[in-house]
Amino acid sequence: MSDVNVSRNWIGFLGIALPIITLFGKGTVLYTGVAFALGTLLIQYRGYDRRDWLFSTGAGVGAIAMALFPQFFAGICVLFLMLMLINGFQFIKLGEIVPTSRKHTRNLLYSVFAITIAAALVIGFFAKWKYAALIGEWVAFWAFGFSWLMKGGLILADKDELQ
Repeated sequence: MSDVNVSRNWIGFLGIALPIITLFGKGTVLYTGVAFALGTLLIQYRGYDRRDWLFSTGAGVGAIAMALFPQFFAGICVLFLMLMLINGFQFIKLGEIVPTSRKHTRNLLYSVFAITIAAALVIGFFAKWKYAALIGEWVAFWAFGFSWLMKGGLILADKDELQ
């Protein structure tokens, strides 16, 4: 597994861990530390082109802002907007290769994850029922986390990538 895939997988694991830490963790120190680690990994991620770097850096800054200022929604909004753009535009690129059937499946799932993040945020911010914001945040983080695990090759990797 390449170094970039290891980074992607760590980003995915941290994204999945944040809602669990929120639910079961008693202190904000662990949440803040994980959010900082996530932000740092997103900032150091280079991807394939300049847009990958810009989107992931924006997401990383959003994650760090979310950790520093949890009462203000700007950080989490920037984080999830950038993650929607990464899923909706960057992860689905085909490049010069002939896409495999798994790549087509991944592209469909990346689009579903981008839509899921958008829907979860809309529900989280605008729904009037109890815990709407918390549930919206959880769903968005899980969609984000699983998409990065898929990009890192842990989920639906092409068969030649498994060796």
